Amino acid sequence: VSFKKFRDLFFKNLNKLSYEHKDGFFGYMISRYFILQNKGGRQDILKEVFKLYDMKLKLGLHSELKAIRYPSTAFRDYVVVGLKLKKYKWVKDFIEKYSPLLTTEIRDEEMKMAYTRLYLFKKEYDNALQCLNELKTTNYIYLLDASRIKLRIFYEKSYFEEAFLEIDRIKHYIKNNTKKVALLVRKYSKEFIDVYNELLKLRLNPDKEGIDYLFNNIQKATTLVAKEWFIEKIKEMKYQTIT
Repeated sequence: VSFKKFRDLFFKNLNKLSYEHKDGFFGYMISRYFILQNKGGRQDILKEVFKLYDMKLKLGLHSELKAIRYPSTAFRDYVVVGLKLKKYKWVKDFIEKYSPLLTTEIRDEEMKMAYTRLYLFKKEYDNALQCLNELKTTNYIYLLDASRIKLRIFYEKSYFEEAFLEIDRIKHYIKNNTKKVALLVRKYSKEFIDVYNELLKLRLNPDKEGIDYLFNNIQKATTLVAKEWFIEKIKEMKYQTIT
């Protein structure tokens, strides 16, 4: 059965299924969409994931939020998808309503990271930094997430010295934790740092050829985290060099 036929059949018979079957089938469809998203990064796929998330919650299917899933939780996924689609109010409501379902041992770090992301997207940088300063975690995914967010904020606020110190700190962290940090995570973290470092250098010493070269590389990148943000910053730089 094709995925489309499965999806149509599932929704047609939704009211006849048990809680466990609904939960399992929603999980299957979301996983399939994420596989497609990782291959092509299409925005319309994220919209489909968001629809499923929203529908799940309205049906009371939120058992996955109670589970500890190391290193990345379902709670993080809901927040990230909502923010990428600029559903800021939905994300805020989600954090407030569903964070109490999280187990106490991870609740604080999940909430701190969720609000940090929300403040970042809303450009409330001081609030985001305050959340990061209060974050206490040994989870390598969240440590690296937090570092990328810090670097973006340092760039926006022209905290260049802090940015270079953070680049150095996170490079050492990755180098010293190769057994702990998954290879895929190390790869996309290094890619982000390398591109960010080039962006920062160009910000301090603008060079039209260098800007064009980096812009082309960013556009061709398929695994670059925060690619949209990098493109936005390069475009700003291109405009400033013209004017």
